[in-house]
Amino acid sequence: MTTIGVPLYAARGLSQSLTPAAESKPPPRFTVNGELRHLGVSQMRRYDSVITCKDQDAPPFGGLWTGALILVDCVPELSYLTTTGSPVGEDGWPARREIISGSERVVGLHTYYRIRSEFMVIDWSEGHDEYPHDYQWQLSLRETGRGEGTT
Repeated sequence: MTTIGVPLYAARGLSQSLTPAAESKPPPRFTVNGELRHLGVSQMRRYDSVITCKDQDAPPFGGLWTGALILVDCVPELSYLTTTGSPVGEDGWPARREIISGSERVVGLHTYYRIRSEFMVIDWSEGHDEYPHDYQWQLSLRETGRGEGTT
């Protein structure tokens, strides 16, 4: 999270999920001829993300509010069939996402990689267990689709 930074001992054991945003997956519909069609448009293909962690120090949430924009180096790997040559789908690779340098690796027929993208803060929570001195936190995000580093 390059825009807000991450303190030392605040993100060990971090978990992140990437899921298609609701607007990117409208339910398929049948045509008048009985053919099932997906009516979604490629411009709406965004990720929702939830980052969770439990560590010794507080996360950098002071002054962080809903609507804030942060640049995230995502933890989950995506993959594509190496013979296709790139992660470009039929709709083209979104220019707003960047493959993190050095994250690509090939295993068998697939290439794995991680992305860097701008997200908007949707919600966050933070808790603390006093005796073990554990901070638990969660950050809910939505990919913006704007250019990298835009604030």
